[in-house]
Amino acid sequence: MAPRIFGNIGACLEGRESSYRAAMGQHKPFCGHADAEHDRMNLILISTCDMKGGRGDMLKRMIASVARAAPNIAGSLSLYLLLQRCSQRMCAKFSAPDFVKLAASDRLVSLSGARNLLLNLAFREELDWENTLIAFPDDDGWYPPATLEMIVSTFTRERELDFWFCRYAAEPASAGLPGQPEPRVPRLPDVVRRASSNTIFLRGSLARRICPFDEDLGVGTSNGSGEDTDLAVRAFILARRSLYLDAATVGHRDPNSALRSRYYRGSLAVLASYVGATRGSLREFLRKLLIGAYLVARKELTPRDFLAAAHAAFSRFGAQRRIRV
Repeated sequence: MAPRIFGNIGACLEGRESSYRAAMGQHKPFCGHADAEHDRMNLILISTCDMKGGRGDMLKRMIASVARAAPNIAGSLSLYLLLQRCSQRMCAKFSAPDFVKLAASDRLVSLSGARNLLLNLAFREELDWENTLIAFPDDDGWYPPATLEMIVSTFTRERELDFWFCRYAAEPASAGLPGQPEPRVPRLPDVVRRASSNTIFLRGSLARRICPFDEDLGVGTSNGSGEDTDLAVRAFILARRSLYLDAATVGHRDPNSALRSRYYRGSLAVLASYVGATRGSLREFLRKLLIGAYLVARKELTPRDFLAAAHAAFSRFGAQRRIRV
């Protein structure tokens, strides 16, 4: 049974085809510069929150960090937010700035499914997608002062930049501060090990090309993770230009090695699917297999779970090798 959707944008999903592909077909992407103001970069953020998960204060922190940057965003700003396990009454009481476009679900939706639902809505907007930036902050992530502004400025200045990412930390530094390293062209290992949902920024024209998220991956699926790595690798392969800022300039709890076994299956499946698609892909997959053996040896991963992960990965082996075609 499908979840019931409501909220100030929830009605957009009632009684009509809500698949991502249907939304993509409704409007042709506008990629011109009718107003000759190509420096007005729009910003779309996609996020979701389990309202019974105890993260309400963290969600408020994330929204506040976006609100702080809002006056400095020259184009339009929208935060598409899906509140999960949220009653209609709770949704009505939810207070947020005007740039928040709210939907709510009465039950849990997988993370990939939630993002695709919101992308479905966002891509109905008739925007100049060459001048639109899309990001995917978690409800417990946030942006330090001047970070969003710097990233938007970078995409505005570098017209062929399609994909930008950085690291995250519990005590991030602003990307706009002097002394930060210069962004560099990434290699595949940088993407696999550093790009995450919180730190991925995509030009809208590329996002329309590589989305939706794979709904067999991510929290709430049998694979449990990997949806952001999958999107990042796709972006890396297909972007005209990519940049990596080797600094923690987005806020999120620090990476936790205790969670490696939980996220192993999904990430292995992703790396298997891209073998043959780009240089170094086989090496990254074999490295991940060895990490699995290491986790088994340390009793962080059971042999049964390792074999199940390997079986799932080999079922996807090379599935994306022709992604450029």
